[in-house]
Amino acid sequence: MKLVALCATAATLVLVGMPGQSKAEEIEIAGFRAVVTAPTRLEEPRREPLWGTATTSVRTIKGLGFQESSSVTTFTYDAGTTQRYLTGGDPWFDAALPDLPAGAELVGLELEGCDTNAAGHVLIVLFRHASPTGGIAMVGSVTTGDAATPGCAFFGGDANLPAGEFVDNRNNTYWVRAEISATGSTTSLGAVRVYYRLRVSPAPAVATFSDVPTSHLYFRAIEALAASGITGGCGVGIFCPNGTVTRGEMAAFLARALGLHFPN
Repeated sequence: MKLVALCATAATLVLVGMPGQSKAEEIEIAGFRAVVTAPTRLEEPRREPLWGTATTSVRTIKGLGFQESSSVTTFTYDAGTTQRYLTGGDPWFDAALPDLPAGAELVGLELEGCDTNAAGHVLIVLFRHASPTGGIAMVGSVTTGDAATPGCAFFGGDANLPAGEFVDNRNNTYWVRAEISATGSTTSLGAVRVYYRLRVSPAPAVATFSDVPTSHLYFRAIEALAASGITGGCGVGIFCPNGTVTRGEMAAFLARALGLHFPN
């Protein structure tokens, strides 16, 4: 599901699902009134995170790292599992995601928690806020369900978000809101995982180097190196894509790409 509109003053979310889903309905979700086209589904357990542009990486927020959204909220945690649970007040908790890599595609949202309460649930919602005063968008959500009593498990996964959600830290901020709807240890939050896939920047319309035209096999990768300041080419306006790389040039590439810096 993806948010397409938000009225900041009324705090109303409008969520849109995929074609063929059930009729839209208005619900209360994470402190907002929301219109969704289908209920949130319990997903398969997650796969282990991997690395690179073709695989999946992950950011994990421990349940104890969430901040209560209201001063009247009270909570504690299970000493055995270190999972947080609600003892009173408003049910919402928030955690910022300041370190998502710029340009990465958000692909999955996962809840680690416990739910043995047939009248309660744990819910997590990933939000994007347009800076400084723009609207709030819901990227995705996962819940344990109200009537269900799945126990302690992983919910969601590493591939359950809509395609095309790319991290833009310049114009947006990202955070996760968690709701623990019942008091007591029957519903508790262990951790939240946000899965993403790194990617090479899209290629520009105009080539930087005369010997690497837009039709070149490595045009996109070479342009990404140039735009990142990792290389300026091998001469004025040329890159020498078929030239060899010396150990010194390799050191320059790696040092610039990794931002290597060690104080004297």
